[in-house]
Amino acid sequence: MSSDDPQDPPRTHRWFRREQPASTARREDHPVTVQAPSGSAPDPEALQEQICAALAGWPVATLKLVGSLEEKGKIPRPPGRFLRAVLGHLVDTTLCTCRGYRCTSRSCIGHQLLGRRARGPDVDGEAWSPLAVRASNTKTGVCQKGGRIGAELLFVGHEAVRQLPRLIEVLRDPPPPPEQHPPITWNTVQYLQLDEDRELRWRKASEDGGGVPPLALDLLTEPRVRKGRLTLTFLSPTPLVRRLERGVVVPELPLVIDRMTRGMGAWMGRTGHKGPRLPVDDLLRVASAAQLGADNTRTVDIPGRLLGAQGNEPEDDESRVPSLMGSITWKGDFSGLAPLLRAVNQLGMGPGKQYGLGEVNVR
Repeated sequence: MSSDDPQDPPRTHRWFRREQPASTARREDHPVTVQAPSGSAPDPEALQEQICAALAGWPVATLKLVGSLEEKGKIPRPPGRFLRAVLGHLVDTTLCTCRGYRCTSRSCIGHQLLGRRARGPDVDGEAWSPLAVRASNTKTGVCQKGGRIGAELLFVGHEAVRQLPRLIEVLRDPPPPPEQHPPITWNTVQYLQLDEDRELRWRKASEDGGGVPPLALDLLTEPRVRKGRLTLTFLSPTPLVRRLERGVVVPELPLVIDRMTRGMGAWMGRTGHKGPRLPVDDLLRVASAAQLGADNTRTVDIPGRLLGAQGNEPEDDESRVPSLMGSITWKGDFSGLAPLLRAVNQLGMGPGKQYGLGEVNVR
């Protein structure tokens, strides 16, 4: 017999899997922190050498795309997800040779450029895809015919960099866009080159199928890292907590450095880099001495599925991940972190970079 008490509902309903309410991770009030290992901080010059040794030989190439809309259309937010869908459609229809719903063959050009993923515009891809999209300056909203659109695409790993001439060739003559996406003509395709004077300059991509020279991350001299003050600006939502990890993000440099280095290490491994590992413990010891100067960040919640495919989770998963936007300034001695920070300024940090997450500016 059922009860009329609203606090004691009847227990006769049988929940089927698809009828169950979507579960979301409950955010706890305790801060998410990282403790630095015991011991003294290393010599800054020795630490720089270890970081450069870990970055040496890891191929990275950046393309700048500037295009125009062939008809009036809307660029939705976030722009990184839109550009990833446009690029995924372009690769799937022209370069991918896999059969079926998913691209999983290591010999497929689409797999080498975008990683293992589902074919189509849906959000489904690896957390550490060879692709990172930098779209914080991409204009969103309704754009008129002839409106300008631009973005930067960063590719990591020997396989991805080797296939860039094929991608550039397709960008010059793209296929029809997916439904509800405006057609785009890419008028300019450039790549970023580190010249002999250690200056970064944009060069026009060759039209004869020439290769794109990778950047030497260990030789970067830009941006200039100040010795006593560090400012990180999160230009796009940057997750500092793991998916389903509970807690409040605090502006502590050890937490940022921990997620920065461990994420970069995972990316190195997934893209086939064989160099030595980053000195995570020494980096944390240096970061633990920093003092907070100013915190001008805000927390935004992003869909958890943007951080990477999670296997057998339901399609209607509604989990949210807290991420930071804005700037944080610390005081301390950051000379030993300079090579790492310059690399992060190019690469970004955290998972989900193929959807425009984790874009960081260092100064």
